[in-house]
Amino acid sequence: MKKTILSAFALLTILAACESDDNDIFVEEQQEEQQQEEQQEEANLVTFDITVTNAANYFEAVPFSERLRDGDAPTTGPLTQNGDQYQISFQAVPGTKFSPVTMMGNSNDWFLAPEDFGGIDLWQNGAPLTGDIASELILFDAGTEADNLPEFFPPAGANVGPEDPNTATRIVDRGGLRGDTYITAVLDYEAGTANSAGIFTFTITAIMTPDPDQAPSSQNGFVVTPGITVLHALENPLFTLGEEDRGVGLEAIAEDGMPTTLNNWFHEEGPNGDPIRLTSTYSVLSGGVAYAFTQDSDPWFSQGSVLNPNSGVEEIAEDGNRTVAVAYLNTLEGVTAVANNESANVRPGESLTFELTVPVGAAYKFGYGTMLVNTNDWFIAYNNEGFPLFGEDGETPYSGFGATTKSYLYDAGTEIDQAVGFGVDQAPRQVGPNTGAPDANTTIRRVSNLEDVQYGKGVYNSGPGVVAIGDGRGGYNLVTVEIRPRN
Repeated sequence: MKKTILSAFALLTILAACESDDNDIFVEEQQEEQQQEEQQEEANLVTFDITVTNAANYFEAVPFSERLRDGDAPTTGPLTQNGDQYQISFQAVPGTKFSPVTMMGNSNDWFLAPEDFGGIDLWQNGAPLTGDIASELILFDAGTEADNLPEFFPPAGANVGPEDPNTATRIVDRGGLRGDTYITAVLDYEAGTANSAGIFTFTITAIMTPDPDQAPSSQNGFVVTPGITVLHALENPLFTLGEEDRGVGLEAIAEDGMPTTLNNWFHEEGPNGDPIRLTSTYSVLSGGVAYAFTQDSDPWFSQGSVLNPNSGVEEIAEDGNRTVAVAYLNTLEGVTAVANNESANVRPGESLTFELTVPVGAAYKFGYGTMLVNTNDWFIAYNNEGFPLFGEDGETPYSGFGATTKSYLYDAGTEIDQAVGFGVDQAPRQVGPNTGAPDANTTIRRVSNLEDVQYGKGVYNSGPGVVAIGDGRGGYNLVTVEIRPRN
């Protein structure tokens, strides 16, 4: 009897073991299926790297050509006597770099420009730069005309010399001679008002003009010619060391002391009369939101309508707070939204970056929003139709800068507008978030005009509200937008 009981027990043990093995196999199969499903789902997702760059660069270009000489009426021409001067004035705000350029008139294609390729910062330790900056300038060779050919010095004629076999823009080796050997270049400053920038006055004075008893040569003094001063934010505003001339007008200054071509390039306008290169405003961009949606129109805001108080548009547009917008958009069906990766606002030359993941095969479109911080309630965003993230086949991910075009500057309609960059209720200067009188016009609309009180360029009448750098229509020239799918 005992043997029978033991055999039955043994049989139960074997059956239990078999059942356990079956369960393990079932669990393993389930895990494999789940893994396959996850891998398949992952394979059907695309992550886009979005880069919104604060690309503001050229704020103003001011030519100089009117010669001042004691005892004579002002006239256009080079500085050929010691004491001759050029003098210009311009407005500028902190963050602006300054790059003056003038030809050595008794050379073939040499010019004075800042040694620092980033330009000279017009504010040092928070104070406007004043005094003589000539020592910060050095001689460059434009690489456009063969050197030391006196027969081709002015007034031989414009653009008449033979080509330089070395076409690279380069530093002239003159044994350490700098701008202060040839000129003084003095900056003075007059403070601005509560609603406009201060004024810099820049005076160039010749101190080493040629000896008339010696033959013309690049070793005989320095003839200062008409030139140009550029106010900018980014490096290499006029040329890049080691590269060929860009062909937009620097050659005309370097060879012939003629700033007109370059000045016209800077001030070229689009069909609406708006600049296509000069940026309207110096401003950082706030943290922002990037999102993808499948709806027919943008779920975040609608141009011409009053904003949804829950959408987070006001929080971004007034204070650069992206949190509400990201949370709101992620509650909507068919929408995915992310905040940018950066922890601080981005200055010219810097970027907001986003990682946006969406399924392949759905008609996802892209939108984004970021505050133009030196305003009361203006934000940059893509047109309400959204930018398609996939090609017509619904599967090929988009790659490129196409979303730059149709990016516009919008007024959220929540706060009355003050002078751009000077308003006491604008984020950099306000006492706290959500500060400022309400706007009588509560609709979200494009910013159709902007008065430049930072650089004194006057009113931009940009009906479309264009913010794209390089847009042929002209406009505010503030951003580029790049979309790249990950491999």
